[in-house]
Order: sequence, then C-alpha cells, then structure tokens
Amino acid sequence: GAGEPMIPGISMGHNGTAAFGLTIFGADQEDIYVYETKSEGNKYLYKGAWEQVKTIHEKIPVRAHTDQEVKLQFTRHGPILNQNAEKDRAFALRTVWMDPGMAPYMASLAVMRSKTFSEYTSSLANWGCPSVNHIYADTSNVIAWKPSGAAPVRRNWDGLLPVPGDGRFEWEGYLSPDDGPFEMNPAKGFVATANAMNVPEEWSRSHPAFGYEWSDSSRHDTLHTTLSRSEKISLRDCMSLQCSVYSPIAVRILAKLDTLLGSVANMPALHLFSNWDRHLDASSPAAAFFE
Repeated sequence: GAGEPMIPGISMGHNGTAAFGLTIFGADQEDIYVYETKSEGNKYLYKGAWEQVKTIHEKIPVRAHTDQEVKLQFTRHGPILNQNAEKDRAFALRTVWMDPGMAPYMASLAVMRSKTFSEYTSSLANWGCPSVNHIYADTSNVIAWKPSGAAPVRRNWDGLLPVPGDGRFEWEGYLSPDDGPFEMNPAKGFVATANAMNVPEEWSRSHPAFGYEWSDSSRHDTLHTTLSRSEKISLRDCMSLQCSVYSPIAVRILAKLDTLLGSVANMPALHLFSNWDRHLDASSPAAAFFE
C-alpha cells in the first residue's frame, strides 16, 4: 500500500486480510478568532481580563542565504495571523491540527494491521486529522464506510464566519468517534466516497453539521451511478471507471450556456463545443478550451 510522504504507516492498501482506502471528509476543523487588543504590553481581552500574547523568536536557516529571523505570536487559541494596531484587533487561528497528540495520519500504524472491522474502528478512534472517509473490505465479506477525524463541537455558532475570541465561542471538545455516522454491508452492495458531501440525511437531522464546504459531487455521483447498475461489475469495468475522462461538470455548465446564450454553435468562440462528447481527452481542442 501507500501512505503520506515522511509519515510512517500505510493508510491506503491491504494486509492480506483487510483492504482500506480513504478520501477527504469535509469536517470543519478550524476557526478564526478576532480579539480586542491593546498595544501596551501586547495583550488581548479574554473573559473580561487582559491576557499576554505569547511571543517566540525563531531563526530559520536558509541555504546560500543568511538566517531568517521571525517572530511568532500566539493567543490561547493558536497562532496570530494578522494584527491591526490602528483598530486594536488581532486575528488568530484555532485548528485541530495544533492540538496535542493529533499527529496527522499516524493512526495508520494501527489501521494497517487491522484484520477485522472491529479492530479497524478501534484504530480509527485515534485518528485526529485530517478528517477522512475510511472505506474498508475484508476476506470475511465485510465492507464498510466510516468517516474519522476530530470534529469540534460548537454549541452556539456554525463555524462559517470569524467569531470574537473573548471566551463566548469555545469548542466543547470533539464529537465522540462512536457517535459519528457509518455504513456496514449496505443493501446496495458497495461503499464509495470521493470527497463529496455524503453525511446521511437521517443522521444530519439529529446532529450538528460536520461542515459546510465540500468538493464537487461529480466523482461521487459517477461512482454511485456506475456501481448501482444491475449488471455484475468486472475488473475491466473498474479499470474503465478509474481511467474515465468524462466530465459531468462540462455537461452541467454547457447546459447552462445553452439556456443563457442559446445554441452554443451560433457563437464563434464556442463552436468547438457543438459536437464535443464532454470527454477531457488530451488531444481534444474543446476540452482544452473548456478547462
């Protein structure tokens, strides 16, 4: 199998008994906090009291150049990204990635040794970041989907916009791994993910949203359309699906152009699209123009 460069462990592969892979799951693992500050003493307001900004000076060696000196500043929530002295404001980032023990992808060391779905899910309990869709299959005919990654619990806001860093908007820990959605041996006979929004509607109705920013669903929809057909899926079908250059995005956009502009064939700049099959072939002028 394979894993992330510079990180031990296999996150996508098999061990002879179980096979596993992943795609990105769109949990919102970050927040921007805005602080009232005062330049005297370099402090920020938190719960009615002034707290000291933590400052660290670092030297970064650069080959064939002098060392670069940088000043890093932090609030209790994380690194300060920007300060506006004129308006007495500072902006800092809180992110799952900087919490102790998160160690991206390191849970792969346990995941890659799992021989049963129970062992697999136990290994995922320590998967902090990034948030990903895990898909699983083993020789006992178990297939499953389970998203993993630390998902902050926000009780009084949704994470879409920056919030005051004065103590009114705090994470209340993380969603328990046991409380998240999962799918095991579904009736449709397969599990498939591709970075798109895939949280079950029934789960969403009774839980806070994981996040609101997801990738385009074209790959996800293509997978599900192809694998849902009644005919048996062959190895050749899987190879064809993996290598497909058909663009559902092109289908949608060109349909909108037809509606807005009339027949695209009547517009000189768009005549390439009139007989295009919506495949992004390397030799296709229409594909190059569309991209």
